[in-house]
Amino acid sequence: MSDGYSVVMDDVLSMAQTFTRESRTLSGAVSAAGVSAPGGGDGVINRALSDALQAAGMATSQLAAVVGSHGDKLSTAYQKYLTAEQTSARLCQELTGLVAGSGG
Repeated sequence: MSDGYSVVMDDVLSMAQTFTRESRTLSGAVSAAGVSAPGGGDGVINRALSDALQAAGMATSQLAAVVGSHGDKLSTAYQKYLTAEQTSARLCQELTGLVAGSGG
């Protein structure tokens, strides 16, 4: 640890799951094609509404992808921390065994 910083494994795993879940929620909220535009009574207005809603749909899809990517990164970090923790524990056990077995 350095300067009071520590990794809380449960928190990392929880955030990875939350990001993944929220990514799916965003993906389901609006399709990349956007939502159907209401009739504005004029072709120019209808087209502008349609374009704006399509852009919002694409932005939402992109945001969902980015949030999902961060969930994947957190999940990878969790796995790396877990592996490091297990490796450190094994090393400590081996060293303790060597020291205890030396009989000094």
